[in-house]
Amino acid sequence: MATEVLKLVSGWGEPLIGRLVIGDARMGKWNVVDYSARAAAPKTHPVTKTCTARLVNAKENNRE
Repeated sequence: MATEVLKLVSGWGEPLIGRLVIGDARMGKWNVVDYSARAAAPKTHPVTKTCTARLVNAKENNRE
């Protein structure tokens, strides 16, 4: 990440905006993977909402 900051500040090289570099030191290979955010990605997973609701209900039942 520090290398990317230096690229942006100095104007040298091409920053990896929207890409991820995966380096394999053992094999001496570099792979570049393009990525982007999903437009319709949910903010919370349905399972998380269900688990949270169960925890809240369990706490309320224990108070009685």
